[in-house]
Amino acid sequence: MSVMRFFLLLLLPLCFVLHASRADKCPRSKNDISNVRMCATRDLLWGWLNVTNKTAVRAEKVMQNATALRDRADKVKVEAEKSLKVAKYVLNRLGKGNPEQNATIEKAVGMLVDVIANVKTSCIKADNAEKNANESMDKAINGYSDILRAAKTISRRRETEKIRICYDNALHEIGMIAIGEGGCPEELFVSKNLTKVADKLDVMGNLSEWKNEMLELLESTYVKITENKDTCHWTFNNGHDKFQNVKDAINSAAERLWDALKEYDAADLTLQEVQRNVTKATNEVEAVNTTMLGLFKQNGVALCGMIGRRAELITQLRTTTERLGDTERHTASRVKNATDLLSNAIETNEVVQSVAGAISQLLKSGPLPSAAKLFASGDISSANENAKRFKDAATLSAQSATRAKESATKVEGYVKSNEEMFERVREQLIARLNETKLNISDLTGDKCNKALSEVSAGSWEDAFDHALGINETALLKTKKMLEQLEAKIGLMKSNLTKINNNMHYVTETMSKAEQIRETAKTTAANAVADVLRSLVREMCASATELHELQKKNNGLEGTAKALKNNVSVESRRAEAAWKRDDDLSGMPPDVEEGFTYASRGVAVLEKHLQRIDAQYTNVINELRQEMKITEESGAETYDVAVKFVRGISSNLADFSSPSVCDGGRVAELVQTLMKNRDAMLKNVSAIVSLGELAAKVRERVTAARDQMKKAVSSAADAQAAVEEAIRRARDADAGRRCTPLHRQLLNVLRHIL
Repeated sequence: MSVMRFFLLLLLPLCFVLHASRADKCPRSKNDISNVRMCATRDLLWGWLNVTNKTAVRAEKVMQNATALRDRADKVKVEAEKSLKVAKYVLNRLGKGNPEQNATIEKAVGMLVDVIANVKTSCIKADNAEKNANESMDKAINGYSDILRAAKTISRRRETEKIRICYDNALHEIGMIAIGEGGCPEELFVSKNLTKVADKLDVMGNLSEWKNEMLELLESTYVKITENKDTCHWTFNNGHDKFQNVKDAINSAAERLWDALKEYDAADLTLQEVQRNVTKATNEVEAVNTTMLGLFKQNGVALCGMIGRRAELITQLRTTTERLGDTERHTASRVKNATDLLSNAIETNEVVQSVAGAISQLLKSGPLPSAAKLFASGDISSANENAKRFKDAATLSAQSATRAKESATKVEGYVKSNEEMFERVREQLIARLNETKLNISDLTGDKCNKALSEVSAGSWEDAFDHALGINETALLKTKKMLEQLEAKIGLMKSNLTKINNNMHYVTETMSKAEQIRETAKTTAANAVADVLRSLVREMCASATELHELQKKNNGLEGTAKALKNNVSVESRRAEAAWKRDDDLSGMPPDVEEGFTYASRGVAVLEKHLQRIDAQYTNVINELRQEMKITEESGAETYDVAVKFVRGISSNLADFSSPSVCDGGRVAELVQTLMKNRDAMLKNVSAIVSLGELAAKVRERVTAARDQMKKAVSSAADAQAAVEEAIRRARDADAGRRCTPLHRQLLNVLRHIL
C-alpha cells in the first residue's frame, strides 16, 4: 500500500493550492457555494482520489507478487536440494563403469549448486521490490488523508470521532459534498479523463511515460477548474506552491514504484531461469536413474505381463476348445440335415418330373380343354424350375456343411500343437523368473506383479542387482513364442467364427431351399389340381351329354317301337283285305315293297339305338371298373376320386339319384386331395388313369353323338317309309274298288305324281 499512500500524500496539497495568477478567479467568501462550483470541486477530488488509489493498488500488487515469488523460491530451493541429494547419490552408486552417465550426473550436480545460489539472489531482489512498493504505498496513504481532510472542509462536516484513513472513507467524504437540485452539468466532469489515464497503469510497462502523462493531465485539469470563476472554489486560494509539491510527490511515488517493478521483474526472471535449470538437472538425473531402474521395471513388467497373458491364453484356449466341441456337434448335425435335404431334393425332383411327365402325357393325349392346358403347362414349368432350384440349393448346403465339418476337423488339429507350445512357454517363463530372482510360488500375473512391486519398493541396489540378471534376448524370444501362440489361438477363433458363419449361411440356405421345395410342391400340386379339376369337369360334362343323348335315345326307341307296330298292323290289315276279297292276284308288289322298305328302315333305326345303348352301357361299366390306381404308399388318397367317378357311373345308371357333379362337389374333391399333397403328387399315375378314362368316355360320347345323328336321320327315314307304305296300301285298296277306267286314270295320276 506504500505507493497509494505516497500518491495521496503528494496529491492532497493540490486541494489547497492556487496559482497566484488564478487566485483572483476564486471567491473569497466561504458562502459562495453555487451548484456549479460544488460539482466541479467534488469531481476534481474524485479524479485525484482515483489516481491515488490506482497507484496504491499497483504498489500493493507488487508487494503480493514479491511474497508469492519468495514462496516459489523456497519451493524451488527445496526441489533443487532434493535433486542435488539424489544426483550425488546416483553419482556415488554409478562408480567409474559408466563414463557417459557419470558426465551427465556431474554436470547436473554443478547446475544444481548454481541454482541454489541464484535462488538466494532472487529472494534479495524480491525484498528490494517489496521495500520500494511499501514506500510508494505509504505516500498513497498520506494522499488519502489530505483528500479526506479537503473533502470534510468543503462539505463543512464536523466529526468528533477519528476516521480511519483509507480509500473507502475518503470516497465517502467526497460523496458527502452537497449538490443542489438540478445535478451537475456533463462538461464539469474532469474525473473521467483522470481515471482513464490512471487505468493505463495496469497495462503500461514503462511507468516513466505514465508518470509524465499523468502529471500533465493533473496540471491541465487544475488549470481548467481554477481559471474559471464559476468553478473555482475558495479552497484553491492558497497559491501555486502546494500544487507543485503535489506534482513532486507524484513524481517521486511513481519513480519508487517503477524501481519496485524493475526489481521484481529482475527477481522473477532469475527465478524462472532457476526453475528451468532445476527441471533440466532433475530430468537428467532421473534419466540416468530411470535407465538403471527402468531396465528392471520394464523387463519385469514385460515378464509379468507375459505370465498374465499366458493365463489369459490358457482360458481362451479352453473356451475355444469348448466352442470347437459345440461347433463340431453343430456341423455334424448340419451335415446330416443337409444330406437328408439333398435326398429329399432328389426325391422331390423325381416327383415333380413324374408329375410333369404325367401332365405332358395328358396334354398330348388331348382330354383337357385349352385353358386347363395353359394353366397346367405354366404350373408344371414353374414346378420344374423350382425343383431344380431346390436341388441346387440343397446341393450347395450339403457341400458347404461338409466343408465346414472338414474345417472343424482341421481346427481340432491345432489344439494339440497349441498345448505343446504352452508347455514350452511355461518352461521359458520359469527360466526368466529364475534369472531375475523373482521367486514366486504360482505362475500367475498377480504373484509376479506382487514380487516385482516388493522389489521396486525396496532399495535401489536390490533393484539394480535384479536388473543385472535379466536376459533380454531370451525374454524377447519368449515374448515372440507367446505372440505366436496368441496368433494361433486367434486363428482358431477366427476359423471357428468363419465355420459358424458358414453354418449360419448353410442354415439360411437350407431354409430357403425348403421354401423353394414348398413352392415347387405347391406349384406341382396346383398343376395336378388344375388337371384333376378339368378332367372331372370334363367327365361330368361327358356324363351330362351322354345322359341327354340317352334321353333322346329312349324317345327314339319309343318312336321305333311305334313305327314297327304300325308297319306290322298296316301290313296285316292290307293282307287281310286282299284275302277277304278273294283277289287271286294278291297284294300289289309296290304295296308289299313299301312295307318291306319300311320294316328295313325301322330295323336300321333299332340298330342305331342299340349301338347308342351299348355306348351308354360301356361308359357306365368303364366308370365303375377302369380307373386304375397303383398300390404305392399313399395311393388311397385317390380313393375319393375313384368314388367320385363311380358316383358319375351311378348317376348314369339311375337318373333319380343326386348328381355328384352338382354344386361345389368338384371343388370339394380337389380340396380333399390337396390336403395330402405329397401323397397326391407321388401317385400322379392316378391322374393319367383318370385322363385315359376321361378320353375313353369322351370318345364314347362322341361315338354316341354321331350315332344319335344317324339314329335321328334313320328315324325320319323310317317314319317316311312307314307313312309311304301305309299310303300305298290304302291307295291300292281304294283302287281295287274302282272301275277299270278309274284304275287306269288312277295309275296315270300315280305315275304323274
